[in-house]
Amino acid sequence: MALTQNQKDAAQAKRDLAKAQTAILKAIEFAWPALYVDPPKTEVGSNDGHKLSRRQTDNGVRALMLACNLTGGSVGPIQLYDLMAVYFQDPEARAEINRVVRCA
Repeated sequence: MALTQNQKDAAQAKRDLAKAQTAILKAIEFAWPALYVDPPKTEVGSNDGHKLSRRQTDNGVRALMLACNLTGGSVGPIQLYDLMAVYFQDPEARAEINRVVRCA
């Protein structure tokens, strides 16, 4: 059975995302070789953030630093490394952070 155009488009989008992820991970590994760690083998859903290691969440902060041209992930009042670690590991803190964001 032939694929529909929507199925072909979805498959291409998935391939494009995989290429982008590979490029991002290579950039993180290039910039911070001693700190790099591989991501989980399978995608992490919204209920599974606690399965990420601290080093994996730190990789995410490094990707954000590159994308936003930030001087660092923990500079002065900006503490992205700690924020992301707590956000993924502590459900109560995540709920409070989400509440603050909704009220902002």
